[in-house]
Amino acid sequence: MNKFPYKVYKLADTETEMLLKEARLIRQFGHPNDSIKIKKEMDTNRVWCWKWKKTEHTDFILDKCLTFLEEQNLPRTAVKLKSLWLTIQSPNEFQPIHTHYSPEAHLHVIIFLKASKEICSAEDMGWEEGKPTLIESKRGSLELFPGGKWDDVKIIKPDPGTMIIMTSTLQHCAYPFKVEGERWSLGATIQCQEWKV
Repeated sequence: MNKFPYKVYKLADTETEMLLKEARLIRQFGHPNDSIKIKKEMDTNRVWCWKWKKTEHTDFILDKCLTFLEEQNLPRTAVKLKSLWLTIQSPNEFQPIHTHYSPEAHLHVIIFLKASKEICSAEDMGWEEGKPTLIESKRGSLELFPGGKWDDVKIIKPDPGTMIIMTSTLQHCAYPFKVEGERWSLGATIQCQEWKV
């Protein structure tokens, strides 16, 4: 049993496309998160995060979270969307190790929406038995630390339609890539309303 539970789901192409359609509008007409602007000034290789104030698909995300609670034998409770954003990662950008924990954020959701084939390809990446053998092989990947230890990691390639639901205390990071293209993902925090902190 992982100290910090998580689960990887695969969305249908139609589900991914409905979210990507909204993300394109956010990217075209939205603006980056203010705190990210400050971090970007200090480190130009940080990824951009764009405000995503609401979505037509909140119920879809919350239903998936309820399924996660049941599958992980976690206390089932009413769930509420607390925050939502679009992360856009370009070549050489990264996200350092972090969590999304707060007293009102118990779950974290990531949905990969868009990534070039070069970012997602496992060819010539040095992968063996489902894990990368070189740090360059992790390009654009999400790394999770579900056991709370540095030697207990899970690497997830950013294939569009991949959805990860995790407890908000699970440490994770995103590796840079050098190939052309962008990696887009939806991020969300969810409150489990009857959970006690």
